[in-house]
Amino acid sequence: NDKETLEWPARQKIAVGAARGLRYLHEECRVGCIVHRDMRPNNILITHDFEPM
Repeated sequence: NDKETLEWPARQKIAVGAARGLRYLHEECRVGCIVHRDMRPNNILITHDFEPM
């Protein structure tokens, strides 16, 4: 496997950010019902400093 593995603090930052995004969609978004469906690691966009977008 020639892929680099992320350190645990970076993994946690991504997981917490993704959870906050889902909470926003479920509880705070005022647009109406938002269906996110295919929630998996490959579908989480992150910035260069591991902040989910």
